[in-house]
Amino acid sequence: VDAYIGLAHAFMAEEKYTLAEQTLKQALELEPNNWSVSMAMGSYLFKAGRVEESVDYFERIDELMPDSNAATTNLGSAYFLLGRFKEAAAAWEDALAGMPTATLYSNLGSSYFFLGRFSAAARSYKKALALTPESFESWGNLADAYIRAIELTKQHLDINPSDAFAIAALAHYQAYLGQRVEALDNIKVAQKLAQKDMYVYYFSATALCALDEQEQALEAINSALSLGYPAHLVTADAGLSSLKALPAFATALLEHSRQQPGI
Repeated sequence: VDAYIGLAHAFMAEEKYTLAEQTLKQALELEPNNWSVSMAMGSYLFKAGRVEESVDYFERIDELMPDSNAATTNLGSAYFLLGRFKEAAAAWEDALAGMPTATLYSNLGSSYFFLGRFSAAARSYKKALALTPESFESWGNLADAYIRAIELTKQHLDINPSDAFAIAALAHYQAYLGQRVEALDNIKVAQKLAQKDMYVYYFSATALCALDEQEQALEAINSALSLGYPAHLVTADAGLSSLKALPAFATALLEHSRQQPGI
């Protein structure tokens, strides 16, 4: 069947698409369970704009080769173009478990964005940026996610103006967009409203890190840890990475890790 696949690619290069499809169908008749033939057919249909038809082939490969990152990635792309964003996110999450790439993180962020999960989208875009810090697309995607998150949080606060969690989250989004004055004001309001809420202090810390206020951020994350925020999540959070240069940060993590058995 490799010869059929090669011939089909040659036909496609010459824009003889009907012959390419016929050749791939002949290969599938010979070996219907050959994953490489299904991949070639699915990819052909996807590029030809016949996305819905391509899904059957990508799903078939996923059954035959569940560890195939390429098939899972392509399946996510097909789902996304069909508006099946939840399924696209699930496929890309699986693919990321096998091989994290900036493109996969960016794609996953976009699926979250269209699902209305703007905080999750922002986290994915930030992971894409960590791998490709000069990508203008990832920076733009991240900004879009924060802008939309701010809009929706403000709508929520119009109805629930005393929601400290939402106010702290708003400060986080504003800080990442450089809205310094607004973010600092909202941090104060949130902490005043909910002095015992670990999430308020967590968001305060990430916002303060984004604003390059490390000492205040350290105080906030200490408060979050004291209120029960898991130390291992703090360690893994890229938004708090600027604190790692502070000796007091390592001391705080060690102390709170001992106080949180099982973590």
